[in-house]
Amino acid sequence: YLMEAADDICYAILDLEDAVEIGILDVREFEALFSHFGETERLWHTDDPRQKCAMLRGIAIGRCVAEVAEKFMVHQDTLLRGSFPGKDLIDVCAPQIKETLLAAKALASQKVYRHRTKLVTELASYPCIGTVLDVLVPAIHTRLTVGEDALSARHQLALNLLPTPLHAEQGLYHAYMQVLDYIGAMTDNYAANLAREISGVGIL
Repeated sequence: YLMEAADDICYAILDLEDAVEIGILDVREFEALFSHFGETERLWHTDDPRQKCAMLRGIAIGRCVAEVAEKFMVHQDTLLRGSFPGKDLIDVCAPQIKETLLAAKALASQKVYRHRTKLVTELASYPCIGTVLDVLVPAIHTRLTVGEDALSARHQLALNLLPTPLHAEQGLYHAYMQVLDYIGAMTDNYAANLAREISGVGIL
């Protein structure tokens, strides 16, 4: 139930943020949907759409997570007994949370998922993910099976992309999972930009 709620929260919000980033949605639509969560006075100090979206995303996810955690504790016994009254945890959240997430999903369905830009970006993300993996996986394998001295200059640069450094005692499985976590957290647009930068297309 918690994982399902986490997915619902993240995808409902991040899909719209991604849509603003690639020009499908106006930032004002994103702002109108989530600004009622409060703490929006910080938004007045920036005109950058990305910063506005990032601030609102943080506020919205924080509020949603807190609400879901509270409802999980309230309904923990019925969840464990299999007699939980709701469809999911979002279903028993406060109306403001539930209705906002439903509205976010509806907006994404209407304006984002079938938009040509989104479809093309998603299609392009598949080879982009392959490009990133083709750079990182061999570097990780060499680092952990042969040693740091065997790393090429390209491998060393690739490993520096990871937000958390590898450790010599780390197993391949956990290292590969670290890479998948890193890639899984990317938006389609970010993955596309990173793949382009790695391959040198349009740069060199």
